[in-house]
Amino acid sequence: MQTTAYAPLMQLGLSLLLGLLIGSERGWQEREQSDGRRVAGLRTFILFAALGGVSALLDSQNGFNGLLMGFVFLGLCALVIAAHIISAASDNDLGITTAASALLTYWLGVMPHFALSLEASSLAVVITLLLHYKQTIHRWLKQLQSPELRGMLQFLVIAVVLLPLLPARTIDPWQTINPAKIGWLVVLISGLGMLGYFATRWLSARFGILMTSFFGGLVSSTAVTVSLARMQHRWQAATTLSAAILLACGMMYLRLAIIVALLTPTLFELLAAPLLCAALLLLLWAIWLWRRQQSPIQTVDLPLRNPFELGKALQFAALLTSVLVIVTLTKMWLGDAGLYPLAVLSGLTDVDAISLSLVEQYQQGLSRKVASLGILLAATSNTLIKGVLAWVAGGRAIGIHCLSACATAVAMSVLLAWLS
Repeated sequence: MQTTAYAPLMQLGLSLLLGLLIGSERGWQEREQSDGRRVAGLRTFILFAALGGVSALLDSQNGFNGLLMGFVFLGLCALVIAAHIISAASDNDLGITTAASALLTYWLGVMPHFALSLEASSLAVVITLLLHYKQTIHRWLKQLQSPELRGMLQFLVIAVVLLPLLPARTIDPWQTINPAKIGWLVVLISGLGMLGYFATRWLSARFGILMTSFFGGLVSSTAVTVSLARMQHRWQAATTLSAAILLACGMMYLRLAIIVALLTPTLFELLAAPLLCAALLLLLWAIWLWRRQQSPIQTVDLPLRNPFELGKALQFAALLTSVLVIVTLTKMWLGDAGLYPLAVLSGLTDVDAISLSLVEQYQQGLSRKVASLGILLAATSNTLIKGVLAWVAGGRAIGIHCLSACATAVAMSVLLAWLS
């Protein structure tokens, strides 16, 4: 009873806090302007949120069915529009961010009175962050290139428009190809690649080659390995380049761990130690090499392809579908033992497709031991082939570093898997 009696006061208090949160950010941004020169400052935002809370409270207690809140909001709109017109005429500033934020703050003040306190708080925090990082967002937009924007839109078409339309049932005689599941897996891999791609593009100039190779491993650790190894002929910096390559190889293990953990936590329990141990060992080896470097390279430009282009997504979908069918047929004809050489061969070119296929088989009844060992074998062959590629593309100096570290990481991961 006591909690119910104080509920309106708590809701009004939250409304005031939300207005204070957004108003503080707006007031800080416009702190150089004198009083009376701002469309809305700290106190105004608090009052807007309080007005929303009071309107919602009176509306609900008197049965106005939203009419009072609507009329109050229309009055606020007229007030904000008039203030914005006067302000724009005096300083020629046509931006409406503060005005729009003030109107939205009114509704944030309303929401707690309709059992939407968590939603209002979350939205207020997100809005405040967006307002505060205005310059950073604008800088990102300036760096965004047309192919990247087009790729993002294509990715959203796949994730938001096409994915819900795909049939959530198997359509093949072997009960393997489920278009909805395949679409979701493509979105997952493309999404991780998207994070790595943008992190590489935007952070590499500030943090250098290590950040480039680390996040580049989310896109394609093999591409990063070959590109960096080829730079040895020009830079003659085997220690530095080897450290960067090993970071990308370690990121492959981390990416694989994230994928398995998201899809099947029970399978991750077996793979957590081997995968994370290999990632940590490669990371430590890279740090050791970096500390020994004598010819530092500040930045590099890796020729990474946009990972969320429509064509690339469709290619991966076709590859994943093919591997799913091959894994199913191999299991039917050769049994579980046939999956091990298949995993090794598939891992030489792409570790994601075979790993996702084995995860799917595990969800359909494949034993946890076989699935985890198959994924680990794919990661093993993928890691060793990158060591070989580093030697071939970069020469003996860089190859010795990479092959030694990769072989050690593989041995430790296999040992941990065998012990578990």
